Amino acid sequence: MSDSIAIFDAWSQYGKLVDKKVRWLWYNTKIYDITTSAEQLENDGIRVVIITGSGSSVNDKEFLTIDPNILSENFSVLGICYGLQLINKITWGEVISGGDREEWQEDILISQESPLFFNLEWTQKVLLTHGDSVMPENIAHGYESIATSNAGIVAAIQNTSKKIFWVQFHPEVDLTENGEIIFENFLQM
Repeated sequence: MSDSIAIFDAWSQYGKLVDKKVRWLWYNTKIYDITTSAEQLENDGIRVVIITGSGSSVNDKEFLTIDPNILSENFSVLGICYGLQLINKITWGEVISGGDREEWQEDILISQESPLFFNLEWTQKVLLTHGDSVMPENIAHGYESIATSNAGIVAAIQNTSKKIFWVQFHPEVDLTENGEIIFENFLQM
């Protein structure tokens, strides 16, 4: 995997923190607008994309989105919070607005079979901050749930053959106790 990482800023309060955490792991990063094309990334030699959270909803009439070609096999992608919801929506899954909000540090149950959670315990403390949710029955075809919250809401999704992973929580903050390990696991795939 390339050591040049594109951070797609979806206007998150944590966007710069994502950049900082990835740099702490000794990777070069560049912050891009979320609307940057796959072609531009390829021209810049980028093969890894991290999509930050956002205060927006993917169910708004006009929502922030990405070039769908970024979800091709040319890129490894990690979507965080809004990034999870966005990828699920543009790959024909469903995102539910107005359900149970999850706010603060929560326990999630993970699949230890996922390379994203390599060497982690079954239960992880993470920061969840969202109103929009993906339920297990609403995951896009070709993807699978790899973590759930206590409320039964999807907390992480993967398609390992495409190297696409989405997390509902924020691995960039200290309230996600093993966030750096999760980033490192993703970046080493």
